[in-house]
Amino acid sequence: MEEDTGLETSDEHHTRNGGNGTDRGRLLVRLDFNEINRGRQKAALKRWKRDRSAAVSRVRILQQERDKLKTKLKSTQRALQRVRKSTEST
Repeated sequence: MEEDTGLETSDEHHTRNGGNGTDRGRLLVRLDFNEINRGRQKAALKRWKRDRSAAVSRVRILQQERDKLKTKLKSTQRALQRVRKSTEST
């Protein structure tokens, strides 16, 4: 009488799965391939989100710099007008 180790031989496995182990093998390969693709898609999506977030940050910084430059330009133009007025009146 054999002792049950919880491990099955390839013959027992083959019999338990209906005698056709090749279909199951193909299915497992297909599932693994899909998992790999899903992982690649998730990684690509993460990269896209990270890059998009970085781009949004850069745009926000550039907009802030543009606003500062606009303010500086207006201030400089007002100062120039004051200088012109003072030179015209003298």
